[in-house]
Amino acid sequence: MECTMFQPGTAISVVKEIEKYKVILVALQEIRWNDEGTIDINDTIILYGKCNERRQFGVGFAVHKSLVHTIKEFKVINYRIAILIVKAKFFDIVFLNVHAPTEEKSQEEKEEFYAELEDILSRINNSKIRIILGDMNAKIGKEQFLKPTIRKYSLHET
Repeated sequence: MECTMFQPGTAISVVKEIEKYKVILVALQEIRWNDEGTIDINDTIILYGKCNERRQFGVGFAVHKSLVHTIKEFKVINYRIAILIVKAKFFDIVFLNVHAPTEEKSQEEKEEFYAELEDILSRINNSKIRIILGDMNAKIGKEQFLKPTIRKYSLHET
């Protein structure tokens, strides 16, 4: 099953769920929209970056309107990484939304992604809190102790 916000009505459904659980900040992946921008839906604003030329990826944030006045910056690095800087009481919080390449991607693509992420992290002032959110595309094994959590749904063969 593919989860994407490209399908008509998906953004509204996502916002309904976010608001149902009273979440004020959500990192979104697989947005798959062509442009960068913002969209208002109910009490939530979606800040988003564009997808790649094959209409894949695209990251952004869903932010409750009560938090919008604290946003200092929203920056799209590429179709896999976006940054949201929020002003807190004593310091800024930098949220990095990432969508890491999967295991089957080329070594070069994975190395480029992690090098870019390391570079971004190294340029963030130490006085700011850094929080990495998103889809790291981690795979979990089939060890016996994991069975109660993952049941039969591990992506690994062994």
